[in-house]
Amino acid sequence: MPHQFGQMEFALVMLGLALVVGLLGVFFLRRDGKNFALSMASASWPTVSGLIKSASVKMTHHRASDTKDENGNVTEVGETTYRYEPRVTYGYSVAGKDYTGTRINFVPQTFSSDDDARQLIAAYAIGFAADVAYDPADPKTCVLDRLQKAPKTAISTYLVFALAVVLAVAGVYFLLKAK
Repeated sequence: MPHQFGQMEFALVMLGLALVVGLLGVFFLRRDGKNFALSMASASWPTVSGLIKSASVKMTHHRASDTKDENGNVTEVGETTYRYEPRVTYGYSVAGKDYTGTRINFVPQTFSSDDDARQLIAAYAIGFAADVAYDPADPKTCVLDRLQKAPKTAISTYLVFALAVVLAVAGVYFLLKAK
């Protein structure tokens, strides 16, 4: 006979999920903070002329799970979503040393439209020169567009923390109710 989840077990699962989601939020917060700090610091970085080596759009897709009946037959095909990530590779030299960069700006960007992603990389034609701003203390840290500032915290980070709070509140509620 399968074990039924009681309120205590459910509460502990909710609290465990809250912890995992909260840790994911901390990861996002660190990423956002790093991008924001680099974005602000880059305003005073020197620039050198670089050369665009490649410009492309990477498409990724995710298909939601199919809905199946009790016999395992597919009754509804899961929806497929597509994301488009602009990618640019460029070379530049600082103090006689060659570097390769890939950062366009400090805002992590994926688009739901291929056209939007291509619009971003349109300014970076292969073989053309581009100004590359670099960190003088660490020249491999670089960016093409330092004018587009990263937000202090992305909305996805707030949503992850909100989910962690909801899970924690639900876990505490069921924990208290189980006693």
